[in-house]
Amino acid sequence: MNYFKEELDYINSSEFKLGEYIYMGMGLTSQGGLQKVCMSVGYKIDYAFKKAYQFERLCESHVSFCSINKVKIGALTKCKEFLVTQEMKESYELQDTLELKF
Repeated sequence: MNYFKEELDYINSSEFKLGEYIYMGMGLTSQGGLQKVCMSVGYKIDYAFKKAYQFERLCESHVSFCSINKVKIGALTKCKEFLVTQEMKESYELQDTLELKF
């Protein structure tokens, strides 16, 4: 099941309320051991994906974009994690617009 696609459908539905959740693009550093870092933050998953992917490309393989965390505003822990695959990155790279199609 493609949970990322389901989340894209959710943010484009009438059920979605902007500001209820944030999405954090997460990565792993390649130097000094694997350290998880936040690469992007957005109110929508597609924006967090776009910015984390741009960050990864600018860092020239020092940071690898690996997942997106969904966090309810006011919470201290993620409520859902979406793993990012190489296929998703390649699919995004082929897109001319912000709209992601998975």
